[in-house]
Amino acid sequence: MHDSKEILVEILKKAMIKENRSLLFYQKLAENASTQNLKNFFQSIAKEEEHHFNILNRKLLELKMKGIFLFDDPADENIEDYRKKVWKKELAKELQASSFEAAAISAAMSIEKEGSDFYRTEAQKVENEEAKKLLLWLSDWELEHFKFFKELDDILTEEIWYDNNFWPVI
Repeated sequence: MHDSKEILVEILKKAMIKENRSLLFYQKLAENASTQNLKNFFQSIAKEEEHHFNILNRKLLELKMKGIFLFDDPADENIEDYRKKVWKKELAKELQASSFEAAAISAAMSIEKEGSDFYRTEAQKVENEEAKKLLLWLSDWELEHFKFFKELDDILTEEIWYDNNFWPVI
């Protein structure tokens, strides 16, 4: 038995909605960023989410028009990874620990973890190996976003603890 076209279409539609919501979230963060570095960072993440959306849209069109689903490894496509250009500690310095942007980092962690879990769960449901490859690739990418945001959040949390003397007294 193989996955019906309708099942794959529904998965792609749900995934596109998730990617579009993430895209809009990061675009809004970029618009309201307090520094150029933060703006560039959030724009970079928004571009990645847009890239994911475009991949999914292309796969949806191929599936609807040609009835096929092939995984052409999008990892080879050139996407600027701003995270590689910015040290986490430098970025964390620009985030005020109690700022809206710092709170947004926490929200971003939830968005990215939910996205990764969604793709991994859907990959387990499908039998189409090409669809499974794409969903697992997307899950891994979202997990990398989560890890980056988690590291930023850890730095901010430590900063708050130091600033407020929350460390236990020994």
